[in-house]
Amino acid sequence: MGVDDPKNLNRTWREGWRPVPPETLGEEWRIYANFANKDEGMIVVDDLILMEIETRVLEQRTLSIKQATAQQMYSVEHDLESTQIAGHPIVKDHKTSVSYPATRVQPAQVADDD
Repeated sequence: MGVDDPKNLNRTWREGWRPVPPETLGEEWRIYANFANKDEGMIVVDDLILMEIETRVLEQRTLSIKQATAQQMYSVEHDLESTQIAGHPIVKDHKTSVSYPATRVQPAQVADDD
């Protein structure tokens, strides 16, 4: 929206994202060096900054999110078990399926108005 967003930039910086220096781009990406902010050493196109993150940091972040999700799912299942009424269990059916149409259904033929 044409306005700097330091809060977002600071958050991404704390997460491990760093601006890509223009001089590190390969030859096939040189066109983007034209958008480089030479004073700040970063590539900016419109409101976007080209950034990168270390694989190690990204893997740690992914693992942390998976662990937090597993803990949340455990908590939900525990809460469900503790709120069940005797004789009326809560059924948890965690099943995903994908179906594809076997054939296209042809529309019925409509008689002419003759």
